[in-house]
Amino acid sequence: SSITIDIGGMWLEDAANPPWQILDDRPAETTIGPYGYLLIWADDDIGHTPGLHAGFKLDKDGDQISLYDTDGTTLIDSIIFDDQDANISYGRYPDASDDWYNMPDPTPLLPNTVGMAATPYFSHPGGTFATNFSLGLATKSPPAQIYYTTNGDEPTTGSTLYTAPFTVNLTTWVRARAYEPGLVPSPIVSETYIKLDPDVQSFSSNLPIVLIDSFGANIDNADRSHHPISMVFIDTDEIIGR
Repeated sequence: SSITIDIGGMWLEDAANPPWQILDDRPAETTIGPYGYLLIWADDDIGHTPGLHAGFKLDKDGDQISLYDTDGTTLIDSIIFDDQDANISYGRYPDASDDWYNMPDPTPLLPNTVGMAATPYFSHPGGTFATNFSLGLATKSPPAQIYYTTNGDEPTTGSTLYTAPFTVNLTTWVRARAYEPGLVPSPIVSETYIKLDPDVQSFSSNLPIVLIDSFGANIDNADRSHHPISMVFIDTDEIIGR
């Protein structure tokens, strides 16, 4: 905004806690100059100094935060967000626009930097399987393109472009990354699907089972660099004991 605003006396609220009123007796800390910024820590640590600390803590697994005027009922702004990653901010880009992005370089009290493409997600969680299935990849940003690999390499724009679900019929390590024009590529995400041989599918044990797949590599006790593997731990059932 081009004007000076004192947000003292306004209210902040998340999805699970009572509204918290921004202190109205510290104008030096609650006044925002023209095109300026103000930082409030949503950490439920109101006694901490210096700085403004809200009386609630946001949930990194998804939450909502809303700003109300001093009357406590007039909504000024609100945002609902889903799972958040450590050291990655989520905000408007460019500032004051209606577009929200993940940003790999948080910039408190400064303009938001270029956003990051939304992280892809998988239609099936990793683990074991006995029957072939169709695997889909998706992202919450329609303009984004997803590239993936199944050989362990990091996905780049030179990798396979995802266009439709594909069949997983053997042990497969899928790594995916989203790219979107003008944005930083998303983090690389991966899932491993271990196919069980018929003689293993009916195996039963009263001890926990650990399945390890080296993707065809011969792993012995010789000195060598690290090699990626996939491991699945299957615990016994608490009721039947197997």
